[in-house]
Amino acid sequence: MISAAYGETTVYGKPYAFSGTVYTGFYYGTSYEIVYRDSRGGEYLSELQWELKPLLFMGLGLSLEPIHSSGKYRGFFTSLNLKAGLPAVTGTMEDRDWLIPGTFTNFSSHTNRLNAAVLLTVDAGYSFSVTDRFFLRVFSSLDYSYFKMEGWNGYRSYAEDNWEIIPFSGQVIRYTQHWFLFSPGICAGFILDRLTIKGAVKVTPFIFCTGEDDHLLTSTRYNDYMIGTFAIEPALDLSYTLSPHLEGGFACSYRFITGTRGNTVENYSNYYLNTAGAGLRLFESSIYLKFVF
Repeated sequence: MISAAYGETTVYGKPYAFSGTVYTGFYYGTSYEIVYRDSRGGEYLSELQWELKPLLFMGLGLSLEPIHSSGKYRGFFTSLNLKAGLPAVTGTMEDRDWLIPGTFTNFSSHTNRLNAAVLLTVDAGYSFSVTDRFFLRVFSSLDYSYFKMEGWNGYRSYAEDNWEIIPFSGQVIRYTQHWFLFSPGICAGFILDRLTIKGAVKVTPFIFCTGEDDHLLTSTRYNDYMIGTFAIEPALDLSYTLSPHLEGGFACSYRFITGTRGNTVENYSNYYLNTAGAGLRLFESSIYLKFVF
């Protein structure tokens, strides 16, 4: 049961606060697209590194959480955060191939143009007061990430051409990547007058990823469908209460995903089992304003 009276929200009789947050910041990292030589081994046939260095973003958030009052900071909480990347050149895309087992044979590099990026996180859990100033949270998190990128211009250098540098002109490749993660997490928080410090970590094997890769010069499309293996995301949040209804803060995190693997469909007709792979290394830094209602 949720009710409101005289500006205070209660959920089953406990004091809660709604808040809205505006973010601005950047991501810095790399999205990985991998092709394995065979379905069982870990040897690479190809690796494409799509740089996001940096990826600027704007974001909005909504949350419902218990109010810290007289040492009480316990109860259910939930939050939703949506961040959108700004289209821009975010570095390079580098493609490496090992067409002969154990031998590096091909290299190409292109300008990476980010067309779109969306990152959505939904958290829900419970806060426990340990002392008047220290609290713990356990929660579950749903994360969705979307990146749409293009490789333009650049050059190639292949062993079969004696490593001659051959330039490209125009758009060469397109890549779209979707990530879905379900993660348990834990958070510890410390309240010091107006300053609140929170550290959290999420760990999960529950990962699903899809990729769509268009090689424009050969009119070839690869669709990848992958699951597993391991993701971890530590995070730090510092917030300062400016007034009863306004907080300012700084947040950072690092998302590390590895071992995600699955199947590839080439041009909707040729199937390759367990040879597709993907990974993500992404540092986030942001500042924000939180409006408490």
